[in-house]
Amino acid sequence: MEKELVKIAEKYPDSSVATEVVDVSKDRRIIRERIRESNLCICLLPDEFTADMARICIEESTHFISAMYVDPNVEAFDDVAREKKLVILNEVGLDPGLDHMLAMKTIERAREEGCEVDEFISYCGGIPAASSVDPGDLLKYKFSWSPRTAVYFLRRLATYLQDGEVRIGRQLWGCFVDFVSDASFGGATREISSKVSEELRDLVIVEIDIGDRSAGRRTDGPRRAVLDDLDLEVFPNGDSLSCEKEYGLHPGSRTLRRGTLRYRGFSHGIKALQNIGLFDLSGPKEIPSVQIAWREYLCLLHGLPVQTPQDALEGHLSMILSGDAHQLAVLRSLGLTTDTPVVPGPSPLDTLAGHLEKCLTYREGERDMVVLYIEARGRGRRFQSHLVTEGDSKWSAMAKTVGIPIATAAELILEGKVQETGVIRPITDDFIRPTLQALEREGIAIMSSEL
Repeated sequence: MEKELVKIAEKYPDSSVATEVVDVSKDRRIIRERIRESNLCICLLPDEFTADMARICIEESTHFISAMYVDPNVEAFDDVAREKKLVILNEVGLDPGLDHMLAMKTIERAREEGCEVDEFISYCGGIPAASSVDPGDLLKYKFSWSPRTAVYFLRRLATYLQDGEVRIGRQLWGCFVDFVSDASFGGATREISSKVSEELRDLVIVEIDIGDRSAGRRTDGPRRAVLDDLDLEVFPNGDSLSCEKEYGLHPGSRTLRRGTLRYRGFSHGIKALQNIGLFDLSGPKEIPSVQIAWREYLCLLHGLPVQTPQDALEGHLSMILSGDAHQLAVLRSLGLTTDTPVVPGPSPLDTLAGHLEKCLTYREGERDMVVLYIEARGRGRRFQSHLVTEGDSKWSAMAKTVGIPIATAAELILEGKVQETGVIRPITDDFIRPTLQALEREGIAIMSSEL
C-alpha cells in the first residue's frame, strides 16, 4: 500500500497530492482531522467501516462517496444530511454503480419506445480475460478487488422474482441461472427450464443476443468475438426486488433478476469451500494465530488430530462433499489439504480470504475483464445495453469501471452540479450522462439495441 501511495505522489509532482497511512480501526482522531480539512471524502474501505466514515463526514460537514451498497445505518443519516445540504452518495462503482446507470438508460429507452417494462435482468462480473485463465485454476477466477469482501458477499441471502414468484436463498444454492453467449447474435433469447438436482433446481439457460447485423443495428466485431469465447454462469446477487422501486418500475413486475457473472463451474467449485466451513465467521478457539500448515488448520477446524495425513483428511472432506471428486480437486488445487503454510486469521473466512489473495491474484502481464449486461422487457419487446472491456498495461478493467464513476461523481459534487442532497444513489441523469461520457473518452463503449 505505501509503495502504491508513493507512486501516486511521484506521478503528480506538481499537484497537492499528499499521502498518509493510518490504521482505520485505531486512528480515528487522525481520520476525523483529515475529513474536517476536506470538502469530500471518498471511502473505499470494507463494508464494515462505511457507516462510521459516513457518520464522521456528516458530523464534519463533508460530502461523502462510497462504492458500497447503502447500509441501513447510512440510510438513517438521510434527514441530517439533507439539513446540512450534504451529498452522501453510495453505490458508485461498477456493481453497484454502472449497473444502476445502464438500467436507467435501458428502461428509459424502452419507455420512449412505448414499452412498459415488467421484466428486468442485470448481470455483471469481473473475471479474468480468457487469455489469463490458468489451466490449473479450477475456479477460473482471480481477484481484482478485496477477497474478503467478495467471499463475504457470497454468504448473503439472494432474493429475486421469477415469473411472478419470489425466490429466496443463499447465493450459492437455490436457483442458478446459466448464461451462454449466442454465437450467431441473431436469434431470439431462449429460456429453457430443466429439472435437475434439488441444489440446482429450475436451471435456466439464457442465450443473449446483443444485436442483429442484418437489421442494421449497431454491433461490435471484437466485442462479439470476446463474448463468443466466453462460457459463463450467473448466480443470484443480493436483493433484486429493490429494482422495482429504485428504477421506477410499476408494481407487479413479472421478473426481476440481478446476478453475478463467473466462468461456468465457479459456483459448484466455490461451494466446496463453503461446505467445509471456510465461509464461517467463527472457528474453534484451539486454532493458533501462528503459522501452521493448511492441512493442520483443516484438521483443527474439523476436530481431527493435527497429525492426520493428507489422504485421511481428504477422505474426511470427501464424505462432507458427498464424494464430489471435482470439489475435492478444487480444495487440493488451492493447497488446502497440503502442508502449504497459512497464518490463521480471526475466522475461517478471514483465513481463506488471506490465502486466496495470494494464490488467485493477477500476475504481471495478465488482464482482467468486466462484463455488464442489462435487459428490459415488456409487451413482447426487449431492449438491452451492455459493456465489455478488458484491462490494459496501465489499469485493470475493474479499476477503470469502478474508478471512473467515482472520479466523475467527485468532480460533479465539488463543482456543485449535484442538485439532490441526503443519502442518494447515482440513478439520476446528472450522474448518468457525465459518467457514460467519461467512459466513452476512455474507450469503454456502452452498446444498446432493441432485440
